[in-house]
Amino acid sequence: MTAMEQFYTLDKANEGQRLALQTPDGKQTEHWLQVRSRLSDEFRAAKSAAMQAVAMVPDDKREQVARDAGIVALAALIADWSFGELEPEKVRAFLRNAPQIAERVNSFAGDDEVFFGSGSAASTSSPEPK
Repeated sequence: MTAMEQFYTLDKANEGQRLALQTPDGKQTEHWLQVRSRLSDEFRAAKSAAMQAVAMVPDDKREQVARDAGIVALAALIADWSFGELEPEKVRAFLRNAPQIAERVNSFAGDDEVFFGSGSAASTSSPEPK
């Protein structure tokens, strides 16, 4: 490893980490999401597009467009899941209808230690990310 390579994060950011899903009452399930880091190519592109979309609409429509663009950006964090074929519209519908999961994805994706530290993200059993 070269001196510069110790700072490289993009491969791990794009690969993601598995996030175990619990029911709203905290019970473990067999379901999971493979979540990319906030530093991933997919998320950075989706976030940029979301910001552009919000900037292009009149003020009276901005709140709804921002909400929708936020879901699109969060959906870009999902690299795989346990619910069968990964289809963008299904991912967006899932995150829209399960806001508690959307919040967990957002927190999880922003936790650099999960992706680049020595901790094991998949072994957490608490309903809240560390």
